Amino acid sequence: MAVDDLFSRWQFVEAVAGAGKTTVLVNRFCSIVDQGVGVAITYTNKSTYEMKRRIQEQLGRPAPVLVMTVHQFCAMILRLYPFNSTWPIAFSVLDGVAANNLRRQAVAAVMRERYRRADADWLFALTLGSEYQLEAILLQLVAETKPLVGLKRSIPELYRVAKAARLAYTNLKAGQGVLDFDDLMQQARRVVRKVGGGCVQHVLLDEAQDTNGDQWDLIQSCGVLDPGVSRETSLFIVGDAAQSIYSFQGAEPGVFYAMATAIQSIPGGKVTQSTHNYRCSDSVVEFVNNVFDGWMPEFQCLVPTTGKKGSVQCCFMPMTFDGRMDAIAAYCHAYIAENPGRSWADIALLCRKKKLFSAYREALTARGVPCSVQDRLGFYQQPEVRFLIHAIHAFSDPYAHEAWVAVLEKLGVSNSELVGLVGGVPLDWPSRLDRLSGDSAAAWQSLMLDSNVDSVQEWLNELVMGLGVWTLFPSPQAGANIRQLVRFAVAALAFPGAALPSIIDSWYDAMRHDSGSEQAMMAVTDGVYIMTMHSAKGLEFECVVLPELDASFNRSKSPV
Repeated sequence: MAVDDLFSRWQFVEAVAGAGKTTVLVNRFCSIVDQGVGVAITYTNKSTYEMKRRIQEQLGRPAPVLVMTVHQFCAMILRLYPFNSTWPIAFSVLDGVAANNLRRQAVAAVMRERYRRADADWLFALTLGSEYQLEAILLQLVAETKPLVGLKRSIPELYRVAKAARLAYTNLKAGQGVLDFDDLMQQARRVVRKVGGGCVQHVLLDEAQDTNGDQWDLIQSCGVLDPGVSRETSLFIVGDAAQSIYSFQGAEPGVFYAMATAIQSIPGGKVTQSTHNYRCSDSVVEFVNNVFDGWMPEFQCLVPTTGKKGSVQCCFMPMTFDGRMDAIAAYCHAYIAENPGRSWADIALLCRKKKLFSAYREALTARGVPCSVQDRLGFYQQPEVRFLIHAIHAFSDPYAHEAWVAVLEKLGVSNSELVGLVGGVPLDWPSRLDRLSGDSAAAWQSLMLDSNVDSVQEWLNELVMGLGVWTLFPSPQAGANIRQLVRFAVAALAFPGAALPSIIDSWYDAMRHDSGSEQAMMAVTDGVYIMTMHSAKGLEFECVVLPELDASFNRSKSPV
């Protein structure tokens, strides 16, 4: 059946992928826009922007459109009801990256303080693992919102250190006037229970399968499910249990079906299903049905409607990374050749994790497939940035052993040659290069930073050119990142008293801990999109490539 567009006051719609859920939500929002305060809640900023745009377009007139993520909804509640607040009145919100960085500061401060005074609890904790391992454990414990009751009983020493780290994190947030996502949810639920609802009359919940228990409790506390209230209220829920991707945030099918039960228990409540797919070709629908029917309990077979034939190609055989890239590049070239009206941007490479984004980008670019990576975070984790940092360190310090090994390996020096360079005398690496065969050694030796260099910027430019960095990392994004790092170095050295060794130390720290710095901005190019499956949710592409179906799953969870 198709989605029923004749809305009930309380309605739960379970709709498969491609069933037009966003269209139904837009229609529903437009139907209640003049009937009181209505809020549409979804789970990404990208989704909120798209839904808001479509609502305004359909209304064709200026109107208040409250479309927001669940955490933006929490922030709105706290700003509407600031009385007796235990949070800063003019608070700011920490995103996930900023919250992680602040937790890291708190943990580092506690570790330094405990180490300085040889604290007994800290000394005992060190018997459990290395400082690096303890830092990772404490970061996880600080991020956890539940009380550490079990830890208090089992390892009281570690419990006391973790409690101190939690307090340090709380104090840092208070000092900066900020709240993290957990604070928003906790305080918003407390406020809504206190005021007894009334902050909104109509709630539309998108992607309901990704709602966790706390978020569902918040929505119920708004009073939109109570038929006895004097004001007109409504709740409209749309989701698909088979598309749940936020289990790491507590989402589970049980919460999703509890919503359906709650709606069904209200007189006049309506639960409907839609299995029509208006997005995919017949071949894709048939393939998906064959794979998941009878395997995933939540899955409902899709009904094709587009009439497009399409195709599905599978390659199930052992392949090296280069072999896999050869196959993907050949497929992409063939797709463009066979479909003259299509561009590279009609193709998406969907990955399970971001780890191999840069490797895919470099490998496909080298095979003539332009790419556009859709995750701009992680500047200091990009291979071209890491290489250049190692190169700057090595060619400014003749005794930087690890940096020299990393650079020479990337420049093509074989493992056997590296082993020959590592041992013996002389100790400085430029002199050791004399042991290499060929003409490269002399060229590399000439790139060393010395007193004859007129300016660091000039030396950096010569280093990049002399090492062939543009050839090693040919993609446009890599080039933009390389130029950005050079600008960072020049700007940092412009400060009085700044020195290259201290800047290099800060870069190494960023390589270990800073995953939130953005890559260099560049003009949008016509390239194959590389993104995670999570990021692709709700987007449409003419051609999709899945390169990691053989990757091992997390066995602690369902393989789906």
